[in-house]
Amino acid sequence: MFSAWLAWYLTRPISLIRKGARKLAGGALETRIVPDLGGRKDELADLGKEFDDMAAKIGRLLNDQQRLLNDVSHELRSPLARIQLAIELSRQQPARKEELIGRIEKESERLDLLVGDLLTLSRLESQSMQHPATAVDIKALIADIAEDAAFEAERRSVSLHVACAENLITQGHQELLHRALENCVRNAVAHSPQQGEVKITANAAEGKIEITISDQGEGVPPEQLEALFQPFVQFNPQSHHSGYCLGLSIAKRAITLHHGTISAANQKAGGLSVSISLPSHRRQRW
Repeated sequence: MFSAWLAWYLTRPISLIRKGARKLAGGALETRIVPDLGGRKDELADLGKEFDDMAAKIGRLLNDQQRLLNDVSHELRSPLARIQLAIELSRQQPARKEELIGRIEKESERLDLLVGDLLTLSRLESQSMQHPATAVDIKALIADIAEDAAFEAERRSVSLHVACAENLITQGHQELLHRALENCVRNAVAHSPQQGEVKITANAAEGKIEITISDQGEGVPPEQLEALFQPFVQFNPQSHHSGYCLGLSIAKRAITLHHGTISAANQKAGGLSVSISLPSHRRQRW
């Protein structure tokens, strides 16, 4: 009897894991086995916990994928509907042909940008962008980005102030880092009020390169700061700009791929501050 009980005690967790794996493979993403293991504190209990963590992660990934698919469908539908409307109007009102062709070109450009951003996001998610790591001068990178952003900001009388230390060198892929920082700066410019100010600072601290990009906009609700880096997130649909969408999502994936971190916080004086931390002189394999 004791041998039978011992065999049952040892094999029961394995049986639960096997059944759980079958349920998970069948689409039951809520499957968990730790509650059925009782108070076990052995290696099999640790294996059960690992199984539950894996199931939870798979569930989150599939839910995020489904949400992203729904968001993409929605974002693609709007410009396509406007293109179709412009085509119909051009048939009904030939006199407006040139105006409507301009509208079609504009919507086509939006679609092209959206598809390009989605492809970049997909590659970053799968970490399939294989590039050799090279030395990247962050100060020179920021100066180049600020020059382009200042041209955009001039239309709304937004000023840019840049303060970067010397010798800010990291190892990585320059194009990806340029895209990440540019997205953050352009969002800051877009969310700044008329005659507002965008500040960009970069300094070295404890083997890290700390970059801060702050604006004087409205900020975001504190409870939604984490969601800021998710695709297609908009906090103020009535605003004059399109909102924080794919730009910060791409920035987060690119910074993470460089073994860095990115976060956002509301400033006491108003506006949003995005903080980026990158390793200094760190070599990595892509």
